[in-house]
Amino acid sequence: MAGRTAYLAILNLLIQQGNSFQTYSFYDLNAKLTHRTERSNISISAFTNRDRSVLKDEFLRSPSQGLIRYGNTTFGTRWLYQLANNANVFTEATLNRYRFSTTESIESVEGLALDDINTKSTIQEITGRVELRATPGQRIKITAGVEANNRVIAPRTTSGSLTQTSVDLPQENSFDVGLYVEPVISLSKSTKIRTGLRYQTYWLPTAAKSIGFVEPRLAINSQITPKWQLSASYARMSQGIHRITSNFVGIPNNLWVSARNEAGPGTSNVWTIGTANKINDKVVIAGEIFYKTLNDVIDPLPGRNLFQNTALDWLNTVSTGGEANVYGLETSASLNRNKWNAAVAYTLSWNRIRYEEVNDGDWYFRQFDRRHDLSLTGSYNLSDKWKVHGNFVINSGYRLTLPKTVYFDGIFNTVVSYYRGRYQEQSPIYHRADLNFVREVIHGANKFRRLSLGVYNLYARANPSFILEESEVGFEPSTGRPAGPINISTKISQTTLFRFIPHISYTWGF
Repeated sequence: MAGRTAYLAILNLLIQQGNSFQTYSFYDLNAKLTHRTERSNISISAFTNRDRSVLKDEFLRSPSQGLIRYGNTTFGTRWLYQLANNANVFTEATLNRYRFSTTESIESVEGLALDDINTKSTIQEITGRVELRATPGQRIKITAGVEANNRVIAPRTTSGSLTQTSVDLPQENSFDVGLYVEPVISLSKSTKIRTGLRYQTYWLPTAAKSIGFVEPRLAINSQITPKWQLSASYARMSQGIHRITSNFVGIPNNLWVSARNEAGPGTSNVWTIGTANKINDKVVIAGEIFYKTLNDVIDPLPGRNLFQNTALDWLNTVSTGGEANVYGLETSASLNRNKWNAAVAYTLSWNRIRYEEVNDGDWYFRQFDRRHDLSLTGSYNLSDKWKVHGNFVINSGYRLTLPKTVYFDGIFNTVVSYYRGRYQEQSPIYHRADLNFVREVIHGANKFRRLSLGVYNLYARANPSFILEESEVGFEPSTGRPAGPINISTKISQTTLFRFIPHISYTWGF
């Protein structure tokens, strides 16, 4: 059994920003019971977690103002049974429930409570798997099995506690089955080939019949010399659910929906070529080139708020049938000495997408496009008991869709944002340093004491937790109605949560 919790409200004393208030808390609990016999291993496990964020600002009018909660509850059982010396059967059954909810308090210009908007989204999954693992020869291992999944998604339920209004997206029930086989063949002591074939079938909510995909995969790994290794791989995959992400940086607001006829399952093809070179006993250098294509990708329309949208179908809030590609280079190097070690990793990547009806059919960068990503880590043995660990990360910001201008709609008395292009802006560069001191005393096998003292974001860098566009309209003070001419202003607001987090932990084993 294990559990963790944190409540970071006390850190608001260090990061108070005018009339803004932010706090965050979470907990997670794990429990697992295992029974072993000579030929079998049976386990039952349970997991639950909840994350809770409270964000308030006197100017913001968005899902970030109020309460955000999300988490999973999972129950599972596994059984591994040995049929013979070279074969066993693995069986697994899992029940998982995910829930995301927001509560937003909306006030009038005079500070009067207008409504509390409550929104929730849930996913419930039941998954079963039976797998045969066999070693028919010294140079071959085979894994084969069947996996089935039933998924019930309630994409969004929105209601007002004061106005008693409610907007619900229809519940989506889908079912999928996958059959797979994966042989691993050792051609020689230095070369290994992993092949695989999967047939995935989906029964979608609005489909009259099932839809199937053939998914081959192949990976080759060869030790050219004792110090030089080459690898290459290809895999084709499909996915029966889509993720819709709003145009906010940092706010957990993913909306999961089931694929359907109008937005079929997404597919991808991934190619990689990599190498690793052990220069000597202390230095290792590695690199990999990757290229990925995706089809049937969906993307939210600019300016749409997925959790407060009145549309009765999520298809009205997204573009469908997109094709995307992701490609780049990942490199790493590590150095290990007697008293210290260090490592550096760098990724250069591009993430593009296109739709026939968007941007004249030309490619444009996606929300998740992040050109550069660099991390440095290291540790040093101060003494036999004390060690210090540190890391530094820096990366390019994510892309954003921001309005070019705003205007006032006199018919509906509302501010309308005008967009030109998608993801044409970028959030600021992200960087931070962390430092951790550890004292460990070992008394024997499985008996130890460990004290850890550290700081997250050592120099209190104001990295954006979320970025939002805010518009304000001038009102006539006496009547509260728009004055003429109407004064309209817009600005981009950045909020940073928990710029500096000290932490302490104590662990003992017995």
